[in-house]
Amino acid sequence: MLEELNVFAIIVEQSSMNKASTALNLSQPALSRKISKLEQDLGVELFKRVGKRLELTRIGRLTYDYAIETRQQHLRFLKMLAEYKTAGRSSLTIGASLTTLQTTLPD
Repeated sequence: MLEELNVFAIIVEQSSMNKASTALNLSQPALSRKISKLEQDLGVELFKRVGKRLELTRIGRLTYDYAIETRQQHLRFLKMLAEYKTAGRSSLTIGASLTTLQTTLPD
């Protein structure tokens, strides 16, 4: 559903299926299928189709806000993941005398 939410947000931001299909490098029918799937999964109508124009419904506006929050949260996670991967993993060497090693450390 994350992909469909992202597609939905881009359609809203581009205010056109044509522009969104160009931006996403997807065909218009593919975009329509993704939006239909999202509407079916959510059980609501996100757009009112007025001729060739799309208008957001009230729940569509709320879904857009959620899609933006989800996108930002996802980007924060990816940034945190990248920082984790780039942070040097250091090794730790423990030294002890033979008698300490035999009596206090496990095999």
